[in-house]
Amino acid sequence: MSISRTLNTITNELNFRLREKVNQTRIVVFLLPTEDQISGGIISVISIYKELKQLESDLGINVFLSTHPQAPPFMGYTLHNRDVKIYDFKQLIKKFLSNSSILFHVPESHVIQFCKGLRHPILDKLREEKNLTYDPNILNQNSDYFPVKEDLISLLHRFRNVTQTTAHYAYDKPFKIGERTIYFLPI
Repeated sequence: MSISRTLNTITNELNFRLREKVNQTRIVVFLLPTEDQISGGIISVISIYKELKQLESDLGINVFLSTHPQAPPFMGYTLHNRDVKIYDFKQLIKKFLSNSSILFHVPESHVIQFCKGLRHPILDKLREEKNLTYDPNILNQNSDYFPVKEDLISLLHRFRNVTQTTAHYAYDKPFKIGERTIYFLPI
């Protein structure tokens, strides 16, 4: 591991310990791309995160921003939203309380990457030790980046609940898996 990567990891860990408390078993995690760019999708997700963060105690949840499971440590965006902390996925998941239920909000463009990262042995071990359950919600902000049907089929077989939040009614397209029809509804 490089020195800058080690320093980023240590800094992120200190920020987490000083700023964040994990005191709920219902967790909401918004996953973000780690490219330092200005993107309407990223800005939208951070805006939703900030609103939900204000409602944490009323809803009995903890809300976080995180990288994807296999992403390198990422300190945040320099071009916008410098006031939010984005935590390393593996660092964050270790902090969750036993028997936590986690809802991952995953941008449509990173669904496949997210699912591949969840097959990591460290995450399997943590999930078993802490009895963690989790489900993905696909943030469908641009249908051009939405996964193809074949990739969604494996996702639906792997998770008990897969939901989708759509940015527009035109993105709501049901599809069939055998006898089962999957509908995605806008929220």
